Amino acid sequence: MQETQSDGRAARGFWSGPWPMVASFIPGTLQMWLLFPTTSLLLAQRGISPTAIGIFSALPWGVVLLVMPILPRLIARLGVVPTYRASLLLALLTVLGFYLTDSTILWFCLNAAFGIALSLRWLIADSWVAATPAEHERGRVIGVYETLLGGAIAGGPLLLSLLGTEHGLPFLVSLGLLGVAFLIALPMRNRSLAGATGEKPSTIVATARRHPSLLLAVLLCGICESAVVSIFPVYGLAVGFDAAGAALLVTLIGVGTILGQLPLGLFADRFDARKLTFVCAALVAAGLLLAVPLDPLGDLVWVLRVPFGAAFGGLYTLAMVQAGQRFHGSEMLHAMAAVTATYTLGGMVGPAVAGPAFDAFGPDGLLISMGLLALAVTAALGLDLRRPDPPALRPA
Repeated sequence: MQETQSDGRAARGFWSGPWPMVASFIPGTLQMWLLFPTTSLLLAQRGISPTAIGIFSALPWGVVLLVMPILPRLIARLGVVPTYRASLLLALLTVLGFYLTDSTILWFCLNAAFGIALSLRWLIADSWVAATPAEHERGRVIGVYETLLGGAIAGGPLLLSLLGTEHGLPFLVSLGLLGVAFLIALPMRNRSLAGATGEKPSTIVATARRHPSLLLAVLLCGICESAVVSIFPVYGLAVGFDAAGAALLVTLIGVGTILGQLPLGLFADRFDARKLTFVCAALVAAGLLLAVPLDPLGDLVWVLRVPFGAAFGGLYTLAMVQAGQRFHGSEMLHAMAAVTATYTLGGMVGPAVAGPAFDAFGPDGLLISMGLLALAVTAALGLDLRRPDPPALRPA
């Protein structure tokens, strides 16, 4: 009991609270989304084939999916803050390697190492923020966090357009951003995410069995987000938009994704996050299926894009809120590992499903296939609401 009280007092300290982690993770995220398009462009300039570039771009996400199941126990053993700092140092070394060598083979190895650093940072940051001690403001904190992440993801390519790729400038800026993230992490105090007295060990699979609807919602989020980035610009061209109009279509969805997270987080502090997740999934299904009978170039379809983006982005935000409400200690790490792995799987599956549907049935096939999937997830979430809310997994 004395240890628990000590942990509670530490959790109330600023440097063990959510905001230092948010302040550290955001520049790291900006760096990541600056690095990804930079490396792809430089490989293309060297004459590397689009297939090889596609494999290169998918490599970090494949690593995330591969290593995520073993990370909770690794972090529990090494400590949350030390592991987070080590992940930033590993990212720094990989970016320095990109800057110093032009070897394509080494770049593939470095990109795999960057995937490990990304996995550690992502899992720790999401778990840390979701475990914010103040129950009444968890949604607000997560909403701010997800809003800033959306801005950082959009800001990476924008920053690249301003910097260009000459003289390795994006790599130097990436090193600077990671340096800022590391400096903010230095005074951080450890959080009790590495287990608690009397707590039984868990696994990602066990967590998924307890809360399957949570992971279904995150899977839908990953599928929608990846399809929007990779397939929706092609959809826009196919239904009659010019290149600028197709880009604006995707931009509006991205704006909705960014702007919707804070309001959803605030709602989650006042209303049942499970019901809000159901509403978001229903809005995703409606945003996809209603666009089929309506004129794709009509004004109403444009209006639908913003709430559609807010809804599918909100599925991840609300998953973090629910994880924070239900899990504690190392259970939080396992829960967020399950969420992260499922989201990544959705991101890899999305284009693989949407592309063939587009080829087989045209633009409407894309919307209908994704819409039916969203409808199935909505139905599963609706059935889940008929059951009692799963208990918080806290040690006795």
